[in-house]
Amino acid sequence: MSRSSSPHHIFDVFRKMFVGGLSWETTEEKLKNYFKKFGDVSEVVVMRNPETNKPRGFGFVTFKDPDCVTIVLCTGPHELDGRTIDPKACSSKQAIKVSLLSLQLLLLSTWWYKT
Repeated sequence: MSRSSSPHHIFDVFRKMFVGGLSWETTEEKLKNYFKKFGDVSEVVVMRNPETNKPRGFGFVTFKDPDCVTIVLCTGPHELDGRTIDPKACSSKQAIKVSLLSLQLLLLSTWWYKT
């Protein structure tokens, strides 16, 4: 089963953070080393320009535990490579889809239980 078809993949949005304000010198390794003090990090991506391969100044960090996102948001300011970085919880259309899917599953299980 591929990652995109995995049932757990839809819940990644609750474990994922957008991190803005990154220095051009910030690597994925530095980003991971900074955020691992808040919990186990499962994935780190520093976004790059596809034509020049230069960093775009933002990235994403995914934790193994969604509570780590809350811990990061409740602490700060966060500084890395001489810059104040701006971590934010990912709140995307995907989060809305997950909420709707959860509601549908709840309604379906309630209906099935009653029949």
